[in-house]
Amino acid sequence: MYVGIDIGGREGRNTEIALLQSEGGRLRITAIHEVPPRGDDFIVDFLVERRDVAKGVGIDSPLDLPPCLRCGDVDCPGLENCPSDETRMIVDSGGNPYAERLTETFVSNALDEVRPMQTMALGQIVARTMYLLKRLRSEGFPIARIREVYPKASLFAFRRALKLPRADFDRAVRRYKKNEGQEARAFIVDSLSPIMDFSSFGEECEECHDKLDAAVAGLSAYFSVQNLSLPRPEELPSKAGWIEIPDWTRIVPRFGAIIFKKG
Repeated sequence: MYVGIDIGGREGRNTEIALLQSEGGRLRITAIHEVPPRGDDFIVDFLVERRDVAKGVGIDSPLDLPPCLRCGDVDCPGLENCPSDETRMIVDSGGNPYAERLTETFVSNALDEVRPMQTMALGQIVARTMYLLKRLRSEGFPIARIREVYPKASLFAFRRALKLPRADFDRAVRRYKKNEGQEARAFIVDSLSPIMDFSSFGEECEECHDKLDAAVAGLSAYFSVQNLSLPRPEELPSKAGWIEIPDWTRIVPRFGAIIFKKG
């Protein structure tokens, strides 16, 4: 079983959990659950109950904080004198090490169609996720099974893997989160059918972008567990977080290898 979670913002609204099963190398959605408002403990209990069968959990949210916020040093020497390699790499790439992480720069370099939001711009979503991780550790859930995913980036990776028309697919991705984006969501559901069976939940994903994102998060977790995500760059510091994006070059083997450009 694979789990996809789309984390909502204020008071936990618009949070969805999708369950997927692998059948012959293709994923099938078996359930989608709407999380009640302020339902963080609902998510914890849901995962703990499935601890023995959940092989991977994809969460659409940062799983760690920017390096400046993780730093335990009381005396801060300032960005120019900081000894942290991670901080230095973010500054050198034009980023802000107390607002964003290095992985966001790498994602933007790997996929020119997308630019992740800065970690701290996600505010309450990040705060909720930090609480969830703390609770799950306390309950003995294997944190290593939890993957940070980014459904929008995964969608562009799937578009490349399936050789879908760029203009049509990009237009759908730009619109699928809008209230009037049902047609765009239907296009995405149909486009992903070669790699995921939406079964009876296709209409729900067409009606609600949070459910579609939860499904894509679960699919992304599956490819991560199968070691079919983009490889973590060697130059990325070991303590830095990483967004798992399906590697379209290995989902469809005839594609060439991805080359990361340094920011």
